[in-house]
Amino acid sequence: MNIESTNRYCPGGYHPVHLDDKFHNGRYTVVNKLGHGTYAVVWLVYDSEIGCYAALKICAVNLERSKSRVSDEIAVVKYLQYVRAQSSQSPEDNDEGNNHVVQIFDVFTHEGPNGMHLCIVTEILGPNMEDALFCMYKEDPAPTGIAKRLAAQVAYGLRYLHKHGIVHGGQ
Repeated sequence: MNIESTNRYCPGGYHPVHLDDKFHNGRYTVVNKLGHGTYAVVWLVYDSEIGCYAALKICAVNLERSKSRVSDEIAVVKYLQYVRAQSSQSPEDNDEGNNHVVQIFDVFTHEGPNGMHLCIVTEILGPNMEDALFCMYKEDPAPTGIAKRLAAQVAYGLRYLHKHGIVHGGQ
């Protein structure tokens, strides 16, 4: 089972969350846990303002090895929000690649017992590509047609990011 270490739930670390917890003045209600990474835990939340589900990433406050990654993510999130706001005002600037990059709905901070946490609300995504392909095809390679479509979608997303000066270098 893939679970995060309880040692990270400490001052400067992860924020403790329970089902039905509310965030951002009660707008987001925690429904279930989606996963975790080196510097964040991701939760399925219900957005009462819009009436839909979303993913809430709650970043650790101050894990030494995650500081630069979190600050990079903050910069990218703010920049993508700006780019998308500009594109929505000018339809000719709309780019198909936009549909292949995660949509960011909200960014806020949350004060908890372990400190101030950056929270990023996004559309809900599925499993990572490696896990999804393994689930479907086990040890066999994906059929050529599926592999080509997946590669094209990744290329659209990367082209969109590169067009706006962002380089994806992580997993």
